[in-house]
Amino acid sequence: MLFVAQIICLFLELHHTLSDRELRRVAFKLDKEEWSQLGTFLGLVESELVSIGSLNMGAQEKAFRVACMWRSRCKMGRSQMVSQLAVALEEIHRKDTAQFVIEQFLEGKGRKKFFGW
Repeated sequence: MLFVAQIICLFLELHHTLSDRELRRVAFKLDKEEWSQLGTFLGLVESELVSIGSLNMGAQEKAFRVACMWRSRCKMGRSQMVSQLAVALEEIHRKDTAQFVIEQFLEGKGRKKFFGW
């Protein structure tokens, strides 16, 4: 019975990913052209970044598109995705956002609602 539980946990880890909501929370914290730098460190190629850059939308929406593109080709489990995202954020000198990602998405803390309680 324990073996079956381990297999189920492994399956859930491999198939559980970061949600759109979580990626938007990260994108909301980025400024100006940080979306492009983030895309580079997440492995997007120059042509993809140019394509996103040509879209008529704000930097935060572009950051969200970058994160979604990265997530769609990511073949790792949730915790590894969180780690890779945090490292990429540190590379663009956003340690504050990297820490946010680790605390909120890896350690399982729920989002505080209503006046920051």
